[in-house]
Amino acid sequence: MAASFASSVGLRTTSRWRLPVEVARAATYCDLAERLELVPPDAGIRGIYMRGVVSELEQKGLLPKFREAFPEAQESVLQFYPVRDYLARLCYAGVLVASPERVYEGIRDVSRCYAVSFGKSLLGRTIIRALSRTPWQILNQGLAGKKHACNYGEWRLTRTSPTSADLVMNTEYCWIDSSMIGSFEGALMFCGVTPQIEACLTSSFDGVLRVRW
Repeated sequence: MAASFASSVGLRTTSRWRLPVEVARAATYCDLAERLELVPPDAGIRGIYMRGVVSELEQKGLLPKFREAFPEAQESVLQFYPVRDYLARLCYAGVLVASPERVYEGIRDVSRCYAVSFGKSLLGRTIIRALSRTPWQILNQGLAGKKHACNYGEWRLTRTSPTSADLVMNTEYCWIDSSMIGSFEGALMFCGVTPQIEACLTSSFDGVLRVRW
């Protein structure tokens, strides 16, 4: 059974999205509806992240279910897409990977696994080889990548000890305490590090990742 995206998450929209009713349940357990209302329509993110969600679901055997809701053709890697679209897809991916009740765990898992998969790709191996695979350099690469991958938000990185750093995120529309933690967990794990990452939020879109390795 499917419900329109607007009715499933309580948004006033003209979108043609149609999502299975599970997303209506997910909205009970996460802030998707409120987040999409607050994100400006011109906030964009490159298609490589859209493709990352698709890639991880394909590996987990969940892509057919996902494509029932999002039947669009494969996204371009470099093109900008509305971050609202990305958040909706990431949320539903989290539901498929975990459950509506554990949607944030699913979002974190998808983000972590994609970061590991990217590290194994030709581009990822090239970047990491150039950076000598140190945690500090990986965090700096994430900071640089943010500037090219999104047209919104600001990150600042501060080293707090030889084995720790604070990554300040301002106007970050993705879930800092699930998606962002998962992404940096995956990147650092691929480098052979098991990090401890804590999110300290000051608002839904602002906070600090305290990273230790």
